[in-house]
Amino acid sequence: MKKTEATLYIQQLNRAQLAMLGICFAFELTIQARDTYDPGTKGVCDPERLREFNESLHRVVSAVHLCLAGDNLAVPSEMFLAQLPDDEDMTPIGHQILSAFTRSLRLLEQYRERSD
Repeated sequence: MKKTEATLYIQQLNRAQLAMLGICFAFELTIQARDTYDPGTKGVCDPERLREFNESLHRVVSAVHLCLAGDNLAVPSEMFLAQLPDDEDMTPIGHQILSAFTRSLRLLEQYRERSD
């Protein structure tokens, strides 16, 4: 999914759906960040990348907090979108973040289908 498509999708979500998307996105980011660990130890083999994931996770959880606090939907939406890489500026971690976001959209759709 491209950032422009994500923007259109997010704009149609209500506050509860946006919060659910954020929780799914946060969960998926933690999964992606696991490849920075040193296998078989409690160590980290790529602390810089782990920090990038942690910064994204912090912003996503902050956006969820705004959703749940009842603040303006435009701000949390923009915070989610700011985590996505621009289409022309894709780095390896950008691919992982976009992959996490795409999987979180699938999880949200499953949630929405069960709620109907």
